[in-house]
Amino acid sequence: MPLDLDPYLKLLVLIGLLFFLPKVLVRAGIPSPVTEMGLGVACGPLALDVLRPDELTRTLAALGISALFLFAGMEVSMRALVERRRTILVHTLIQVLLFVAAGAGVFRLLPHVAHLPQLQQLPLLTVAVLIAAALMSSSAAFIIPALDALRLPEDLKTWIKQKAIANELLAILAVLCFSNTASPRAALISIAAITAMVALVPLAFVLFHRTILNWAPRTEFSFVMIVALFAAYVSHHVGVHYLVGAFVVGVIARRYLRWGEKHGMAMASVHSALDSFRFFSAFLMPFFFFLAGLQLPAGALALQALLLAGLMFATAVPLRVGVVMVHRRLQLREPWHDSWNVALLVAPTTVFSVAMAEILRARFAVPESIVGALILYGAATSFLPLLTRRVRSTEYEDLLAVPEMCLVSRIHESDWHEQRPGPGSEPHPEPVVEPVAGDGDPAARPP
Repeated sequence: MPLDLDPYLKLLVLIGLLFFLPKVLVRAGIPSPVTEMGLGVACGPLALDVLRPDELTRTLAALGISALFLFAGMEVSMRALVERRRTILVHTLIQVLLFVAAGAGVFRLLPHVAHLPQLQQLPLLTVAVLIAAALMSSSAAFIIPALDALRLPEDLKTWIKQKAIANELLAILAVLCFSNTASPRAALISIAAITAMVALVPLAFVLFHRTILNWAPRTEFSFVMIVALFAAYVSHHVGVHYLVGAFVVGVIARRYLRWGEKHGMAMASVHSALDSFRFFSAFLMPFFFFLAGLQLPAGALALQALLLAGLMFATAVPLRVGVVMVHRRLQLREPWHDSWNVALLVAPTTVFSVAMAEILRARFAVPESIVGALILYGAATSFLPLLTRRVRSTEYEDLLAVPEMCLVSRIHESDWHEQRPGPGSEPHPEPVVEPVAGDGDPAARPP
């Protein structure tokens, strides 16, 4: 029976659980998102039944995923996409082929899944596309901070970021086009709303810069955050997930900040705000995973869900890892063991798998076993980077805690200024990983 707690006390209990226990279990090699989802399952109807999803946890989870994809959008540099268009195009084509293969396979298998008569009333193509996105989309917001924690060589880090961002862009496009297909009118409304957002948000930033900023200096990033949260709210209410609106604002905000620097914006205050907002996002993101576990339906942990998750893992992961290995071997003549390490680093799909499972559960009422299988699959992929020989045992804690403490990644300050250590600052630590043989593709190197 759910506990009748005061909301303030309930929030304190949740904070205590979500910010201390995951840190303890990280020592045992368990990623923080897995612990947070496990806590949700333990507290929910499937176990102790002491908590139920309510407006507080839903709001905190929505804010967490919105903040995460705001920063994910700010990782997308249009200039880098243009300068490295050949490499990005290759990544995109490979990902499109994986999407098509996965979508076709899911589309053909769904009608034959035993004991799931509900599927006969569902738009199978839409469901297949969203499941393919959950299986094949690297979570850039999960991967990029891990790269910073591991301090990989810059050329390798750039290649992995390009791969993750190309995957993320395709996945968000799939969410935009297929998450609201209840009727042609609903789909057109959602696409029109996002298009209007792309057109109006830059105007809002320019208007803010020329008017309000003069009266309220050093509020640039606060305004970006407010616009992102409002855009996430709008995208959710027109039938698209929160993450689409926040991501769109993130992409535009990056260009706005670059434009603002040329027009007198105090970039030091922006970088300070970015650092502060990291902690705000780190506070909220665990609630997203906790809510995913808390509202997990009873059939999500049944035998059929476990078998489906195993089938997904046994087919999707070898396919994705193998494609990356072959790609790097053919393009860079890289040794197989190094390609194996890189493939594992781009393998996690945790954030997208959980987000797609939520969309499928809430909007399409897919069977509980499929929802559970996607969440279990996403949780399992979060362990894959630990199989790489690039991670020393002393770095397990940093890598596993990244999704909790810095799931958002900062805009690289070198995009605006050359950063040099100030007086009294500590020198940068030496890299702890060996360079990858063959990472010599000029298109994959930073300018």
